[in-house]
Amino acid sequence: MVARKIVIAAGLSLAILTIGVPLTRADASSCSSSAAASSAIYVQSQCNSGQHAGGSNDNSADHNGAGHPREVWIWRPVCEERANTVPGGQGICSDRMRCPPGKTLMRRWRIVPKPTQSGTLACMPLSAANRPVITPAMVLSALRRIALPRAETIAQPHRRTLVNLETIFHTGVGPLQRTVTLLGQHVHLSIRPSTFRWRYGDGSSATTHTAGAAYPKKTIVHRYQHAHVTVHPSVRVTWSATYSVNGGPTHTVPGTVTTTGPATTLRIEEADPALSGFGH
Repeated sequence: MVARKIVIAAGLSLAILTIGVPLTRADASSCSSSAAASSAIYVQSQCNSGQHAGGSNDNSADHNGAGHPREVWIWRPVCEERANTVPGGQGICSDRMRCPPGKTLMRRWRIVPKPTQSGTLACMPLSAANRPVITPAMVLSALRRIALPRAETIAQPHRRTLVNLETIFHTGVGPLQRTVTLLGQHVHLSIRPSTFRWRYGDGSSATTHTAGAAYPKKTIVHRYQHAHVTVHPSVRVTWSATYSVNGGPTHTVPGTVTTTGPATTLRIEEADPALSGFGH
């Protein structure tokens, strides 16, 4: 137990309190930490192993070399309802700082890496106390490790098309749902393709917000200007996502992931004119 002096401003008066603040010990090599206090508060957080799911995306993960999150934050109660300070608290228990029913005033603490660092105050459900905080950066890193579909480019006509003809393009990817475990908590991701970058293989490209559609729809079309050539069109998909932690509110992932699909082969031909009909 380490004694610290903390100055608290309440209204127009100042009070100097000396309280016990246990310093959390973190093992940087295993990226885990724990602390026990007299109030039976027990903190334990374990980082991910860093193993990737099958496949990889075009973006790199926002982790350190060991595959662990760079920072781990938790929430700790500032004071109890009886206005008694708790280990790690700072004695802020005035009426004007009380939280709505069902929530407790808590302070955010960084426990990895050392030294321990205090953060902002917020009203949180007591059940959130001492759980590692899932940051948006952690969720983005997890999103980048998910094996997302690599969109196959479908051209109509298939394999062979005509010069100056409206060739139709589309692909079959769509929204998907994934659930991952971060720091022992369930994070649900709703992932959707937000943009499609079409490369037609002749040096031209286009960006759309739709995956296109099959004939007879002509949502995405391209006219090739040169015959007797073979091109290899492909599509690059940018994925966006929202997430929720343990069934809580939905947040937007602050970043995207891009996947490039395999190229297809398409031959550009020229039609030979021929007369047909009665008398020919």
